[in-house]
Amino acid sequence: MQVKDCMTSPVVTVSPTDTVHDAMGTMLAEHVGSVVVMDGEPVGILTRSDVLRDIYRNGADVAETRVQDIMSTELVTISPCDSVDKALHEMELHGIKKLPVVGQGLVGIVTLADIGRNRSERVIKVQNARTD
Repeated sequence: MQVKDCMTSPVVTVSPTDTVHDAMGTMLAEHVGSVVVMDGEPVGILTRSDVLRDIYRNGADVAETRVQDIMSTELVTISPCDSVDKALHEMELHGIKKLPVVGQGLVGIVTLADIGRNRSERVIKVQNARTD
């Protein structure tokens, strides 16, 4: 199975110069736990955990702090044509749960939950297809 078969598209994005407050508002409105940070191309990812960690450690003011100040910049991406197994390998290797999917630009995001959900659906299909 390929990444494009289980990725989420379109991706919720923010700008590096947006405030963390605005980025969190976007996450809440879109019901997502992360946003890809775009500056013409993907330059980082901001997760709820990034925000909570920064507020806890530094007492950051989310209305003043910019996304670029706390986003994860070591961005690991994957191609839509790569296998789901490769995506899982990259997640395990880098200790992450989300991969922006880049083809002709940002085309999606794949999460560990997306992969798990897709694999569960396939197992159910196989079980339902049994004739014995």
